[in-house]
Amino acid sequence: EPLQDDPDFKYSSTVALLTYHNMYATPDTAKINKLTSDEMSLESSLTVPDTVNAMRFFTYLHDDEKFNDLNEKLSMMEQGEDSEELIVKGWKYAMENDEPNWTRAQGYFERYIKEYGNENIDAILGGLKCLERMKKFETILDTYQEIIKMNSNFMPLHIERVKIYISNKSNYDNANDYITSRFANAQNYEFYEILALCNLFQDGDFKTALYNLNKMWDLMLKTEPKNPELYYQTGKLFSRTCDRNKDVLTLCETMIDKAI
Repeated sequence: EPLQDDPDFKYSSTVALLTYHNMYATPDTAKINKLTSDEMSLESSLTVPDTVNAMRFFTYLHDDEKFNDLNEKLSMMEQGEDSEELIVKGWKYAMENDEPNWTRAQGYFERYIKEYGNENIDAILGGLKCLERMKKFETILDTYQEIIKMNSNFMPLHIERVKIYISNKSNYDNANDYITSRFANAQNYEFYEILALCNLFQDGDFKTALYNLNKMWDLMLKTEPKNPELYYQTGKLFSRTCDRNKDVLTLCETMIDKAI
């Protein structure tokens, strides 16, 4: 909260970073370099957790070659399976673009929860991501209801739940009601972005959409002041969904200009 008035503060990326550091060890560059070197010996002091942590690092970098190389080395280690290995592999396959990989990922997450319990939010969210990609929306919403009860102050969970409402187009009313009833004054641009999409897609209400878009844009400038890719993608999204409304297009043009 003390950082919110800082012009360089990026709300979404900072929440993600803090969550990551609370859950996992910081990637150790020296160990990662040693693990990925051709001379790396299986008899070295590097452990299964070191390898799994490096695999997580390359998963987020989308570096399949190094991930697969480390996975091969991991299979030859004799120190036993690390529980985080299941989560890392699950997220790797959850982010692929075909259902067989999503099913494979779901198996890793379900195995983790069965063997180690259901208190690891990363495993739960991974399983939900698989269900989302397979469009099993009702199952997802039931699960979100339970984990939000346990993590009610974790804002990204609420955002992901609303995104599921939007993905399942019959739930626009639920998305709108969920945001307006719980987060009427939320200082998060993603909520206003979702509200504007509801206004445009379901209601055709350009006046309310423009109000929410202006709120979104003000917060975006405050919390993401150096993110031109975000401005560009957002401007492109709403220019294609506003049915050529002049006022919305003018704001989209402002976003693109800011991105440039």
